[in-house]
Amino acid sequence: MIALSAGCGGSAVPTPVPGADALSTALGGGGAETGGGAGFCVSALPQSFADGSASAAFALAVEREAAAEDGGTVVCIHADEPCKLRGVLCRVGYDAARYAPVDAHASPALGAPAAVVQLVVPAGPGVVMVGIVPMGGREVPVQGGEELARVVFGASKRGDPPSRRASSAPVMDEARAKLVVDISGRAITWKHYLPGDYDQNGVVGLPDLVPFAKHFGEAGHWNGNSYDPLATDTIADVIDCNRDAAITLADVVTIAHNFGCTADHYTVFGSLDPARDMPESNSAPSRPPPLSEIPVGQMLGDLVSERGYFLLTDLGLSDGWAYWVRPRAGSSEGTPSNYALFDTVGAATFSTEIQPETFLSGTLEGLNLKFSDAEEGLLVDVWLEGAENLEALSAWVHFDPSRFDLVEVSGGIQGSVSNSELAGRVLVFTNSLSSISQSAGGESDLGRLRFARQPQPAMAEPVVQDCSYTPWYTLDAGVLMSYDSVSRQLSWYYGRYADCDQDGLVLIDDVLMIGRYYNDQPSDPRSAAVLADCNGYGVVSLISLTGIGAHYGQGLTGYNVYATLDPSSVPPKGEQPQIAPIGHVALSEGQGDPFVDRLRFGFTVPVPQPGLFLFVAPERNGQVGAVAVGGVVPVP
Repeated sequence: MIALSAGCGGSAVPTPVPGADALSTALGGGGAETGGGAGFCVSALPQSFADGSASAAFALAVEREAAAEDGGTVVCIHADEPCKLRGVLCRVGYDAARYAPVDAHASPALGAPAAVVQLVVPAGPGVVMVGIVPMGGREVPVQGGEELARVVFGASKRGDPPSRRASSAPVMDEARAKLVVDISGRAITWKHYLPGDYDQNGVVGLPDLVPFAKHFGEAGHWNGNSYDPLATDTIADVIDCNRDAAITLADVVTIAHNFGCTADHYTVFGSLDPARDMPESNSAPSRPPPLSEIPVGQMLGDLVSERGYFLLTDLGLSDGWAYWVRPRAGSSEGTPSNYALFDTVGAATFSTEIQPETFLSGTLEGLNLKFSDAEEGLLVDVWLEGAENLEALSAWVHFDPSRFDLVEVSGGIQGSVSNSELAGRVLVFTNSLSSISQSAGGESDLGRLRFARQPQPAMAEPVVQDCSYTPWYTLDAGVLMSYDSVSRQLSWYYGRYADCDQDGLVLIDDVLMIGRYYNDQPSDPRSAAVLADCNGYGVVSLISLTGIGAHYGQGLTGYNVYATLDPSSVPPKGEQPQIAPIGHVALSEGQGDPFVDRLRFGFTVPVPQPGLFLFVAPERNGQVGAVAVGGVVPVP
């Protein structure tokens, strides 16, 4: 049940909403509980009180209201001492076997019904969250013992109480962070999006009513396609969750709908192949291991007046890689951001050519380009260096038309010329340079060019030299083969050294797993860390990188399964089978988390016979490698 009201003096139709476990923190606690008899207690959130009133608390009294349906009970909440309130934000405990919350009402002390916003959210058996906040951000002085609000309870229906759930990360589309890779600055930045988290502490709860009420009726700047991923969003833009350019009652419903959603930190991911490694859905588990994580408490910006953001400058970006982030709440993963590319190769194809004959007056030392990549495309900011008394400018910006296509011009650039006859260059010009401000570094931001990326030819698949293992090098990690005579199940583990992420190819992205398990001394032979120890030395170290280099481009698509009664048909270690396989198991059939466990494979032997020798060998597109180490077992 939810009761909502603001500027209307009434309550909305009750709607079921799941509760949250984090009641003692941002959602519903901090203050000491005060009992009031008859199985009720109340605790105030510290956000209820204005500065200087931190020692105040709420108390309650219970009275029976004969006119209430089903012999309803009314709990009156009041301040225990004189204080100044931002609102009534509290957790009310009750006996769920006897009572069920029905509604809540503000007292005249907080203002007329049309001048407050209220939210009542059941948060598990025996707990209801109550929020009542004066509109416009008013701070209300009240006297000790003065009634502030009433919560109405009906008789319990004695059904199953509402289930409580642990706080989870947001998985709605509106929680998709806007990530930008600053190619020139070698950094990534993204904005915080958690619908309903209006105070931007990473939790959707009652305290978010306070900024909502303060900014109710204000306008946001959202206007569809002109959204700028690098622009600063105001706090009104944060609260305008439905993006209708106004803060209305629809935006308080977002708090109720997402009550308890949490983002306690963001994890950062990177990949050479985002099409493969990006999560398939908002709630799908991540494939690659995270590169970094950052707590929500390290959010930057003035969180009272603008949307918070994050900036990472020490990630060590790799050229050609795509990066994205996801919010997390404990082990729960939320909606992934867009991905953006760190593309210094593409940026290097740009150059500028100033047209000196277009100067009306003044001087200019240079024209600089700064590059960022975002969901909207490649963003190229044009900066003037050392401009003095310059009234007008025109210049060519050259680019690679096989890579980029000009989409939009904005900022101080008044016009541009680009057509099929000018492929690979665009003429930008302006005659209002007097209005362009100069930064402390002596630069002036002229405007921005936005480019779409042209589809690039698919990269050729690395040449697979041989799916067998180089004889002079460590053979493999051993497949730990076993056979269960009851189920007739032959089982083994992925055994390819250097293919640390177990995707079937030894490539540069396997370095990530060496970084993940660096200095580990894997003792569990079923752990993925064994594969990161590419040389079989017993420790994951920098020397492990040589294994990737030695086997680069090698791989497999699955395993062939063989059976023979003739021991002489079992190939020696390092040699290929000379008999026909009895079956094949694809790499995609492997079970387990490839970033934690070695993948496990299984095959049901069709006709087992005592004395039968079973073994497997890696296969790639018809090419068979050497029999796997530890990959021969007899049928008892």
